[in-house]
Amino acid sequence: MVRRLRIIPLVGALVALCVGGAVNASAYGTEHLFQITLSENCVNPTLCVAGPQNPFGIGGIWGWVEPDSDGTAEAQVQFQGHSNADPSLNGSGHLPTVWNWQIASLPPPPLFVSPKDPNNNYFVFTIAAFPGFVFITPATPGHYHGSLGPGINTDVTVVQMH
Repeated sequence: MVRRLRIIPLVGALVALCVGGAVNASAYGTEHLFQITLSENCVNPTLCVAGPQNPFGIGGIWGWVEPDSDGTAEAQVQFQGHSNADPSLNGSGHLPTVWNWQIASLPPPPLFVSPKDPNNNYFVFTIAAFPGFVFITPATPGHYHGSLGPGINTDVTVVQMH
């Protein structure tokens, strides 16, 4: 009986700690305005050949981007490349997680951006680790599927959070 009485305060303390000590995770905080998921693939060995205009060659990128209210975006994006003009892009990798962003009206839509935004509004992301490189996706909420040719496919989903 004495053992049972000793356990009751311990169980009560654990319950109080679990309930009272619970905190919200700060990741994915309330400051994000949108969530974007993406899958972009170029697997056509003729059309996706690496060269001066296309250093990436065959491969793709997949992940999500979360534009925040302060003009930065958190991202988790993986890429896989093969036969690239720039050997550092061969194999798999991870793009840096903090990007800068803005929404721009771009009539007409950028030539090599697929899918097209119905309102000509696009997220323009810059990644400090790659000077001069921009990543562009539709900004109007919705699901988009596009193709620039056989074996060149893009799927993007834009969700407005706030």
